[in-house]
Amino acid sequence: MPVSCFLLKDHGQALLVDCGLPLHYASIAEDLKRLTADCHSVDMIMTRREADNILNLPALISALGIETVYCPGIIDPLDFFDTMDEKNAIAQIVAETRKTPKWLVPGASIAIGTLSLRVMRAEFRILSASYLHEQSTGTFFGADSWGNLPQSDPSGMQIVREHTSALSAEEIIRTLEGRYEWMLGANLSVVRDTVQALRQLQPLNRICGTFGSVIEGPETISRIIDEVLRAFSILERRPLMDRLKGFDRATYESALKAPATVA
Repeated sequence: MPVSCFLLKDHGQALLVDCGLPLHYASIAEDLKRLTADCHSVDMIMTRREADNILNLPALISALGIETVYCPGIIDPLDFFDTMDEKNAIAQIVAETRKTPKWLVPGASIAIGTLSLRVMRAEFRILSASYLHEQSTGTFFGADSWGNLPQSDPSGMQIVREHTSALSAEEIIRTLEGRYEWMLGANLSVVRDTVQALRQLQPLNRICGTFGSVIEGPETISRIIDEVLRAFSILERRPLMDRLKGFDRATYESALKAPATVA
């Protein structure tokens, strides 16, 4: 499964979208140094604040001279939790990078030369995440929500331009069941509306996710949206997951009382 970071570049300005995995840091840093060599400013924005997405950030700040780190968010519709999440996120990033991020809420935009990247709220997720849309290129950055397309060639990013069986609702369900198990038997109307609203993005030429292959072409994207919505309908009819199934309280309490052993 590919794990990616992306670079938007225009008129001497560059914006890094996500950071990739530490495992790939050497090649990521080498490519980004080459691509930003003629840029007078380099900034970074994250679609998620999870460790696999930002652990490269401290080193990339040093290697690329990243000036501004943008942290989009809203984890909860209640103002109290939004404020709490903002303070927690900023404290986390300052501790890891020694750089205070600029907090962005849905609807905010970032200019990269003549390009403009708009922050969108994401409901199709587990933890805090944001969608991003660049209108000039029609590029949609979908965080980790669209990562169901693996690739066999490890040498470069695979771009999918035609519908394949890997984009079917059945294959999408296999991914969703493993990563978003809360969807089983749930009312997914809010999530469905979020995905349905992607059709209103104009233009929408490609989907770039933190995980998975890049999907390109309006017809292919429209088809995968159809398949995702069909997957939601199937998941809604599945039984709720019983997390306590097979749980035996007596065995649990006995294990708690057992003396600790050191191997």
